[in-house]
Amino acid sequence: MEYDELMSALSDDRISDFLVAMELSELDLPHIVLTRGDDFGVVTYSGPYLHAVDALTAAEAQHRIQVNSGGGDLTFHVAALYPDDDLTDTD
Repeated sequence: MEYDELMSALSDDRISDFLVAMELSELDLPHIVLTRGDDFGVVTYSGPYLHAVDALTAAEAQHRIQVNSGGGDLTFHVAALYPDDDLTDTD
């Protein structure tokens, strides 16, 4: 393996490791489910849910309801909510 290929692979592994670590650190944060209607682009949200798994479960339930009701095309995304550090400042 050439030097450039080795460095590229090393960098890709480090980036992957960082992304995995970031995702794992978000699991215990509150999450929301974003729902986007593909027909009109309207975005709504539900939550917050206590953990990522709770939000994923809610997204799956919403998806099943949408499919079983024959509704329009919807896209579901789960997103972590980070605390706002400014809310803790009392000065």
